[in-house]
Amino acid sequence: MCGAIASLTVIREPVLAGLHEYWSGKSHDGRLPGRASIAPEEMVPYLPHVMLVDVLDGGRSLRLRLVGTAIAAGLDPTGRILQDALPPGEYRDHLLGLYAAVLEQRAPLFTRHLYDFGGGSGRCNVARMFMPLAADGSTVDMLLVGQVRHDVRSTQYIGWHGQSVGVVEIERTLVA
Repeated sequence: MCGAIASLTVIREPVLAGLHEYWSGKSHDGRLPGRASIAPEEMVPYLPHVMLVDVLDGGRSLRLRLVGTAIAAGLDPTGRILQDALPPGEYRDHLLGLYAAVLEQRAPLFTRHLYDFGGGSGRCNVARMFMPLAADGSTVDMLLVGQVRHDVRSTQYIGWHGQSVGVVEIERTLVA
């Protein structure tokens, strides 16, 4: 279940706030913007922190269409199905749950989580902004996702490597 609805002013993450402002500027008359409205050249400062995720089969599958360099962290999951790219376990279930919440609500969602990678291999604080896109203005067919990592205490990002990951939710807020 999502937290309270809040205005963007409570989001103190400049990259994600800017990306949300860009997204909301593409929305008109209460309709969701479509992928055709999103122009990479207009998002240059945000691109390293951006993912475009295709929503397939009504949300049963998610394909990573574009993964920014700050997110990929040396691994390139572009083109992969998210459910297949992530190892089974708490981390995958957690991420898929976040995507499902956005698809259900059809509204932007800001989250912040602390991830603790098993065996003392590292921990990090990750903030994300999930924004739905819809070619028809209503049916979500893609997600624009911004992600920023802080406090990385590891030489590599472990999330894609299949180690045990502890997840602590710090914040989950629908953004008006």
